[in-house]
Amino acid sequence: MAINIQSAYTMLPLAWAAKERVKRVLKGSIKARLTFVTISFTLLATLTLVTASLFQLQRVTRANMLQSIEFNLHLVAELIHADITYLERLRFSASILPQTMDFLTAEDYARPGTLLHARLSEDMMQNPAIRHLRRLVITDSQLTRRVQVGILMDIVPVMPHLLYQLGDFTETNAPVWTGIEYDPFAVQGREPIFSVISPIRHGRAVDAVGYVYLAVSTNAILAPLSGYPFLEQGGLYLTMGGISYRIVDNGFVEVALYFYNARPGTDTPLNATTEIITFDNGQGGRYLAVSSPVGNTGFVLTQTFPAGLVLQEIMLVVRLLLLICVGVFVLGVLIAIYLSRSINRPVRQIERQVKAIAAGNFTPDAVIEWDNEFGEIGRNINQLARDMEALMDSRLEDEKKKHELEYKILQSQISPHFLYNALNSIKWMATIQNATGIAEMTVSLSRLLMSVAKVNKTVVPLSRELALLEDFFVISRYRYGGSITTYVDVPEAFLHCTIPIFTLQPLAENAIFHGLEAGTGIGTVSVSAAMPVDGVLEITVRDNGIGMDEDTIAALFEGKAGDNPGLFKKVGINNVHTRLQYEFGPEYGLKIESQPGEYTRAIVRVPFEQKIDLP
Repeated sequence: MAINIQSAYTMLPLAWAAKERVKRVLKGSIKARLTFVTISFTLLATLTLVTASLFQLQRVTRANMLQSIEFNLHLVAELIHADITYLERLRFSASILPQTMDFLTAEDYARPGTLLHARLSEDMMQNPAIRHLRRLVITDSQLTRRVQVGILMDIVPVMPHLLYQLGDFTETNAPVWTGIEYDPFAVQGREPIFSVISPIRHGRAVDAVGYVYLAVSTNAILAPLSGYPFLEQGGLYLTMGGISYRIVDNGFVEVALYFYNARPGTDTPLNATTEIITFDNGQGGRYLAVSSPVGNTGFVLTQTFPAGLVLQEIMLVVRLLLLICVGVFVLGVLIAIYLSRSINRPVRQIERQVKAIAAGNFTPDAVIEWDNEFGEIGRNINQLARDMEALMDSRLEDEKKKHELEYKILQSQISPHFLYNALNSIKWMATIQNATGIAEMTVSLSRLLMSVAKVNKTVVPLSRELALLEDFFVISRYRYGGSITTYVDVPEAFLHCTIPIFTLQPLAENAIFHGLEAGTGIGTVSVSAAMPVDGVLEITVRDNGIGMDEDTIAALFEGKAGDNPGLFKKVGINNVHTRLQYEFGPEYGLKIESQPGEYTRAIVRVPFEQKIDLP
């Protein structure tokens, strides 16, 4: 015992370690969980199927066995009852024949006896059950005369003084079949028979004037049982005349048939006359008994067998079911292994491709594009890699273009033509005007050049952009000698809205150079702001110059209008529009509306966002 306890204590850590290992595997591996679930489900389904099948099989087998036994008993009982009924008709016919009454009442009964014998012999030969008839005897109430017919009855005649050996002729009640006995007048050996004695009455008389004795061979019972399937366990019994017999080896053995602790069975018989009970055999075993009456003869056939015989009958089927269950379990394991391999390999390859994409390698892998569900995932992953690569290239290109546009602002050189015109204007003003105008234009120019030189942010408040534009307007008004009028009408509520730097100056410059100067040189440039749609600010730069056609507008947006003769050589309409969309999105930007000979409007659309922290 000590060794066993020590072994148990030694095995506990191993069992615990195995349990923890299984838990870790099931927790960390989808394949392991899938295999475990598949095998568990297969095992559970197998056990459920086996259990349900066994219960159902036991119920069906039990019902089939009971129905088969009941059917066989009922069939044998019907065959036995048919033969006995034929013989009963012969007995009843003999008791009511006129020849019988003449024989019993005539003083000289020799001739009536001869006539009765002839009639009985004729009836006997026509009876279908003659093979089972052993003796039919008609005698008077004093047993002094008799007429006998039957098989071999003439070889061993029954004398009147020996009739008492056939039975009790004093009973005048209804006829009752006796138990199995031996014919005392058999020719050879002891032949088993069963018999019945019935009284013969004259009219309504109470007392009998004679008796009819009918002896039947037990073959009437054994012959129908020739094809009966006797069970190896249990027994077949016949109860007649209050005595029970066990049918064995084509014979009868008298037994005491008693059912201990008998109670009705739960099974429903096919025939209403059949009785099914369960009982103890007196040795602790449970038995079933199926009883079927033999018509109205009072005979009862009973088949007994152990209750466990049903289980013995289904053991072969149980073995077959167990083999099927083992096969199903093995098949489940094989399916689990197959599914594990079919899923694990694609998952590893897909995982490898996803890791490659995460590492920056967007090269599609054609291996993962199988012709199944995983192949669909693989194709989507490859498409994702292509889309990500295209997106990265697009974003890099956009950033590159954005920086290029910004660098054009930062790196653009001051146009010599503009400086020449501005300086000439200053020289002209110095000749014809007072020093105040020269000072104002010089200050505006210095502020404008300082704004260009100190650009360090791409987005500024609208107020700063308007201040830069006002310096440009001051220079332009002096340059054109007052022939150009400028207006700025922007509500204070919009001054904190952000806008890319140098957005309005190229538009105003374009209005002067291409709109007014290209015509009469006289006109008006106005700047206004409004918010027609909630959240969208529109800033309009308008001139009343020569206008533009659609082709000229398209050339401006495509950057094909040549170098700008104004402040910046590389900053034009296309630059402004592209920077607006890069900064705020494709739904924003620049729109130009123009009517040749009348006006041109450049409309800047930006989101209305107040960022007061910008300088």
